[in-house]
Amino acid sequence: MARISGLARDAVPADVAAVYDRQNAFYGDVLFNHRVLARRPTIFRGFRGVWEGLEASGELPARLVDLVNMRVASLIGCGLCMDINRAVGGAHGVTLDEFSQLPSHAASPAFSEAEKAALAYADAMTNVGNVSDDVFAALRPHFGENAIVELSATIAFEICIATFNRALHIESQAICVPPPPHPAGS
Repeated sequence: MARISGLARDAVPADVAAVYDRQNAFYGDVLFNHRVLARRPTIFRGFRGVWEGLEASGELPARLVDLVNMRVASLIGCGLCMDINRAVGGAHGVTLDEFSQLPSHAASPAFSEAEKAALAYADAMTNVGNVSDDVFAALRPHFGENAIVELSATIAFEICIATFNRALHIESQAICVPPPPHPAGS
């Protein structure tokens, strides 16, 4: 159970209510972290500004963003973030099988060399920002400086959101629950 209660649509400013409406249309519900953030509308707007800025930047392929966000969310253990990343990633063509291979991304044939470099970078950033020169150098053949800035901001923001959600016990809303494994032989 969340440590902070969220606000209903009728208790928030009109611009925040509009975000609630968009989320309800896309996810079938309002993300609970947004209901909590709505308690401080200026902070809500700041968070939304970063989300929207990252989404609009377009320097990175959506698939890559979904993969690194899911990796960070899983390392931090944010159920809501994993939920959302599964939903958004699925809409961008990332399969549940690919998400399941993220823990072993370095050895997985499911990921390109650029994706593997970005995932290693996400691992290192999530580990208290301990990015070695080797990990950073592995990005250079695949990404220009603008893309590396966007990748770094994407990872840092996912760390921020996932940590916010974990600290306040904001849990999964089961927006995109993976199907149970099929029994052997079926």
